[in-house]
Amino acid sequence: MSVRITALTDPEETSAGRRLAWLASGPDGSPAGYAFLRLFTREGQRHLAEVDVQVHPAERRRRAGTLLLDAAVAAARRDGRSTVIAQAAAGSPGAAFLTARGFRAALALTYARLPLAEADLPALTAISETPATG
Repeated sequence: MSVRITALTDPEETSAGRRLAWLASGPDGSPAGYAFLRLFTREGQRHLAEVDVQVHPAERRRRAGTLLLDAAVAAARRDGRSTVIAQAAAGSPGAAFLTARGFRAALALTYARLPLAEADLPALTAISETPATG
């Protein structure tokens, strides 16, 4: 499949940075995936860029993700960024994709979930509605 990458950049900058975007599409123009690149602008973060690449499952392994990632990383380099970060759940297709392209795990997030069937919802509601002191 021939994949076309279209840059959808927005030059507007916010207090936290600016965001660039790319769309991958097939020969018929149907979307296959996208990439967003956040370029941080705050002091102490100007070396950082954060990339998010998403490809429709039916379009995976057809180079769309690789082309999107390449476009985003090239833009980060052109902007002088030395570190590109990304998020992917351990064991996911995204984690395998990033690892195969030289990314490495740097931070593991652990989430705790409470079963709501056992929760005292009135007590939790009362706690959440209590004004903070101090």
